[in-house]
Amino acid sequence: MLRKKQRGEERGEPMATRRAKEAVNMLKSNPVSPRENVERYYECIEVLRERRKRAARDAFEKTKSKREERRKRKEEERAAKIAAAALVADGEDGEDACDGDESAESSDSDEGEEDEETRKILFQKELSYEFKTVWKDIAHESKDMMNKETHRDAIKSLELELRRTYVSARLIFKHYALWTKPFDENISAAEFGSMTLNDWFAFLKDCDLIGANSVDENNKKMLKSSAELLFIRLNWITDASGRKVKNADTTTNSDRSLVITEFCVGILRLAKALRPKKYKNEMLSETLARFMKERIIPRAKFVDVEPFRSRMRARRVLKVLEKNKSLITHVFEKYAAIGTSTSIGAAGLRTIDLNELVGLVKDMVARVVPSQNSGGVHVKFLVVQRCFGLSQKEVLGEDAGEIDREEFDELVGRLAEEFYDGTCFAPPPLSTTTTTTSEVHDTHAAAAAAAAAAIPSSSLSSSSSSSLADKIAWFIETHLALVY
Repeated sequence: MLRKKQRGEERGEPMATRRAKEAVNMLKSNPVSPRENVERYYECIEVLRERRKRAARDAFEKTKSKREERRKRKEEERAAKIAAAALVADGEDGEDACDGDESAESSDSDEGEEDEETRKILFQKELSYEFKTVWKDIAHESKDMMNKETHRDAIKSLELELRRTYVSARLIFKHYALWTKPFDENISAAEFGSMTLNDWFAFLKDCDLIGANSVDENNKKMLKSSAELLFIRLNWITDASGRKVKNADTTTNSDRSLVITEFCVGILRLAKALRPKKYKNEMLSETLARFMKERIIPRAKFVDVEPFRSRMRARRVLKVLEKNKSLITHVFEKYAAIGTSTSIGAAGLRTIDLNELVGLVKDMVARVVPSQNSGGVHVKFLVVQRCFGLSQKEVLGEDAGEIDREEFDELVGRLAEEFYDGTCFAPPPLSTTTTTTSEVHDTHAAAAAAAAAAIPSSSLSSSSSSSLADKIAWFIETHLALVY
């Protein structure tokens, strides 16, 4: 009854306006009009006045609520700034009170500032803008599947599901685009930040998605030939008319590998192709959710870069990087200018590719141990290549396969830890010529002495006793400064 009354009032308000106009016109044409016309005019005027009061009251309440929200937000920001300033002051007081040699406990406390939930929130915030671009490309390349969706909210539901699973898909993509590749310093930027056919097959095998079909409908598989055809199809793009054509932009998207958008479309097509018959009428978003939960997440391999980036955001690490900012920038610009680097945006930032990084590492090692270099400090350049790939924050666009200045800070941190711990050094390969047992021992001894010259003596006993800030400071002083 109340709803009927409200609907009647809503319909009556424009009616009141019309009646008021009719009454005014009547009074103009016939001033000595019947009394009922005059009373109707006054009634309509009162209705319009009440309507105006209600609109003004609603506008005032809305403005008041916005003011309250702004005031609360400012108070929260002010409280956060005060808390941050107090935290920094406490950290500086603690550092002044400490001696030059810090204990292992104080070193570790500098790096454990963010818990898992905080890292996840920061990571998802960074990816929010990236997903908008990715979603546009996915929606464009999946038109043939989306046009068959009959549910009214199917497209919106698919977007929400992809947004939820994008973080996991990105970590999976990062692993297979980086970890399965052999070292190749001449690899192009477009191929380095993407999945080749071998990477695609490795992903499918890990998830048990390739092979002969089994009797179990919930464990359907794809033939290897079909998986290869799907890979080829994912590399082609959809033109304005909906046809699949060859990709013309091979500088940022190689025709022989998958970028992140193509990988996501590939997961969608796999999910639909391997969907059990009993679920054939469900929405594509539901198919994707179940496919990721049952077939992909439990079996695929991930690479999580956030724990290390959380350590890079520690106060002492940021202080070390800020202190050596000019030196790091000079080394970056020096080696970025060696090759034909790509300019990024209006700021004119330049990038370093893998070939230039290899040159930088070779120059550092040659200067650290010039006398023993011919004897054999052998760097595991596959480790260097992985450090390069893990430091890349973007998996899409012109900068996907290269390192810019901001990412170079993280690269310095990763190289510092590898060099300090000695995990990027290897003994020289044995010669194919006949050697005696004593000569073999001498060769290994010389290599060990050369490698020891490139890493600190403290790390030979216990590399875990030093914080990341200490390792970066040591690396900048003993290696990066030599190529300044």
